[in-house]
Amino acid sequence: MGAINIMTIIAAKYISFLVNIILVLVNTKAGIKAITKNKILYLFSKPIENTIAAK
Repeated sequence: MGAINIMTIIAAKYISFLVNIILVLVNTKAGIKAITKNKILYLFSKPIENTIAAK
């Protein structure tokens, strides 16, 4: 019974590790698109933030 629990824990960790890698790869592709969008948004929002901060 103890060996089964250890195997389950190892399998669960391994699966979650693989899932994390897949998510990172997916998010990297999405992240690159998001970063380029955010850079454009950042350029627009920065002056607005500065005017709000000034008040």
